[in-house]
Amino acid sequence: MRLRIILTLILLMFATGCGAKDKKLIELESELVKDQGNAQICVYNDAFTDCGKKKDYTYIDIIKDDEIKETINTYRYLDKVTDIDCFDFNDDGIKDIAVIGDSGSETKVLLYEATSDYQYDVFSRWSDVGTAINESLNDDFSITELKNIFENYWASVSLVDSPSAKNPTEIVGDGLYERFLRNEVKVKIGKEKNLGNEWYFNFRASQGQEFTLEELVNTIIKWYTDYSGVQITLEKIEYSFLDCGNDGSRELAIRIKTPSNDDWTESIIIKEKDGKLETIYSDVGWSRSRICINEYGYIYGDGSGGASSHGFDKAFLDADGKYHYIYYDSTEFPNSPYGWLNFYFNDDKNTPSVTVWALIDETHEYDDNDEAEFENGFKGYFYTQLLHDDSLYEESGEIYEYLRQNNRLPEDKLVTINDLEQMIAQKEKKEGLTEEIKNGKTLIWEELAYTFEQAIP
Repeated sequence: MRLRIILTLILLMFATGCGAKDKKLIELESELVKDQGNAQICVYNDAFTDCGKKKDYTYIDIIKDDEIKETINTYRYLDKVTDIDCFDFNDDGIKDIAVIGDSGSETKVLLYEATSDYQYDVFSRWSDVGTAINESLNDDFSITELKNIFENYWASVSLVDSPSAKNPTEIVGDGLYERFLRNEVKVKIGKEKNLGNEWYFNFRASQGQEFTLEELVNTIIKWYTDYSGVQITLEKIEYSFLDCGNDGSRELAIRIKTPSNDDWTESIIIKEKDGKLETIYSDVGWSRSRICINEYGYIYGDGSGGASSHGFDKAFLDADGKYHYIYYDSTEFPNSPYGWLNFYFNDDKNTPSVTVWALIDETHEYDDNDEAEFENGFKGYFYTQLLHDDSLYEESGEIYEYLRQNNRLPEDKLVTINDLEQMIAQKEKKEGLTEEIKNGKTLIWEELAYTFEQAIP
């Protein structure tokens, strides 16, 4: 398979600035950040050895002014690169990086989206385009074909999002939830579980205050506009009904989407109490995190903390609207396939309840389009399969030996993945989380046909 020369890029063989020069696959120049001149992108293979076990991966260095700004470990191994380009496949006005190459008899497509100047993360919309890419793969798959797939995808998104294609739902009925969605009654901001942090909007300063839907939206828009210095607008409002605790009484969930570089989305759950509406949960997601809610009030989400770090959280709302925290876990796998999981079973993320070392099952290749992976993914505690073999933690085992060689053996007995799963089951039982509630269907959201005008100066 011949290498295509991208006319908009200059392919160079640089003398300096690239790791593992003897294992270099390709180098190129491209203006990754507007008006800052060309940067260099170097793709190469490198290896490290842990416990006598050699691991080979393909890396990407981003170099500007002879300084390595970012090193991406792809956690894949390419024998050769067959095509490469930097273009805006994430549709945010910033160039991203696409690499196509051969790994044994397979063709691999590696996509990395820009998160800030010269910083990159794995493409977050693979689940939207992955099927089309995989169905098109062959020995001659090229950047040109990849660009066509993205063009078709964004055209379809634009069609769905166009005013003529949208069919937002007009709310009928005289219930309090329906009247709130029609902007006729107010909701009081409850005192519990107004989540978020200082970097994102939260309702903690508004506890006890009452808002119409219009006032909620404009409060959020004003905060993000003041925070970012850029005028934020409303993209859409979505709503869904759920049954927290599966007791037969319904609650209302809404999502307020305010597009920006960070794509903030506020999720709010509202409960009717003594003839009035009150929030029982609110939190914000962004472009590198997600909040999912199921039909019985189970809340599960995840978010990226960097190239090798990821966090997962679990909770649920019972029939009375009480919030039950299950756990938060922060994972770090800087020397993949070795890494650790810090679990916080108390609602305090300062000191982990337990740290579990783990080993990724490298025989298992993660597929974001596979429903079975979804169950093991952010509904679980890691994004792919981990080895459950207790013998790995014994003195002759691979994890034990890895920790010993790196002077990281704990004083206490190592906690295994099987031990961890027992701890999770015990916490779920203590909080009253049943399998029926946990395995309810994910909410289906409807777009709301609102009638008010967002406040834009």
